[in-house]
Amino acid sequence: MAPESPFRILFRTWSSSSAGTNSGQGHRSGDKNRREIDPFEMAEHFENHSNRDNRVPTCFISTTDDPVRALKYAIDLQGEEDDIHISIIRSNKYICGEVLATLFDHENEALFKTEFLFLWEIEAAEILHVVSLETLERGNLLNKFKVLDPKYWEGDTLPPLSTIRDEIRNNNEEAWWKGDRNTWPERSGRYVAAIAKCFGNGAPRRAIASLMWDRGTHFEPESYEDGGLGLRVRDAIQRVLDKQGRSCWHDEWCGELAIV
Repeated sequence: MAPESPFRILFRTWSSSSAGTNSGQGHRSGDKNRREIDPFEMAEHFENHSNRDNRVPTCFISTTDDPVRALKYAIDLQGEEDDIHISIIRSNKYICGEVLATLFDHENEALFKTEFLFLWEIEAAEILHVVSLETLERGNLLNKFKVLDPKYWEGDTLPPLSTIRDEIRNNNEEAWWKGDRNTWPERSGRYVAAIAKCFGNGAPRRAIASLMWDRGTHFEPESYEDGGLGLRVRDAIQRVLDKQGRSCWHDEWCGELAIV
């Protein structure tokens, strides 16, 4: 028997026109004919899923463990779609997109590194929280996380995710060189905790903040590991959570901060 996948905190961005059925009561795939699916048919579904222009329903429901990616996609949809939401999911029933890309010989496996796919359904019990883009913006997301504001960029349009990550890292490095290095970990921890707060009451803020730090591709000075700076970032996040009374059992540390 294959070992179970570890539980992950995952994000699904969806709107009124997203494939399948989407709500806080669960997510269901575009292909509603639930059945046993063999590897050949799954390969065909994965090929269709990988095609951005595809309109053929598949058995897959897409999620990511990268909150930056989920937020960027939500903002990209703005102006084109209505009723934009992000579901936050805790589950171990996913399939790693990168594994499927390798299995089915996709030409660019790296594209699927942070994608996790569900077959047919994500159950309501696996959804921890649902937040609308409107709520995020009302919580001052674009002021706290300026690199996700289209007005921050030339042409008032968000660039590719890789460019946004580079800008996050550059800003984090600038805070190290130009600010007080003695307080850099604490300032960094409070910063990602403030972004996580935008997701509203009931959101797993510890997981969001730690994944925001890890997937945002933060700057690491030479003393990062030996000086325990990552641990201090995590402690700063925890102090914010304790002060807000927002710690809860399902809200685990994720990404790099889970192992310090």
